[in-house]
Amino acid sequence: MNAANAFTAMYEQIVAEAAERVRKELEETFVRSYQDRTLNSREAADHLGISTQTLYKLCAEKRIKHIPVGSLRSTKPEFRFRQSVLDTWMREQEEKSIQ
Repeated sequence: MNAANAFTAMYEQIVAEAAERVRKELEETFVRSYQDRTLNSREAADHLGISTQTLYKLCAEKRIKHIPVGSLRSTKPEFRFRQSVLDTWMREQEEKSIQ
């Protein structure tokens, strides 16, 4: 193998390794940002597979973490939920079901 071929092979190896590192970093960033999305009540209920009425009941009973938005005296409360918190809550419910 001459010097030009050795240089080309080394260059291709470095580029391939750099591309793989960039791909992994982008994937991790995407997963993190997706998991930390903030959901409205309808999206959160859909994510959990329950009705919004059940979700509001869980909030009123302080059984699920939520972020109240708007006026506290409102007749129609609005809540926001972090997807990562909902996923953790679901795992906790799953664990409780087998204890």
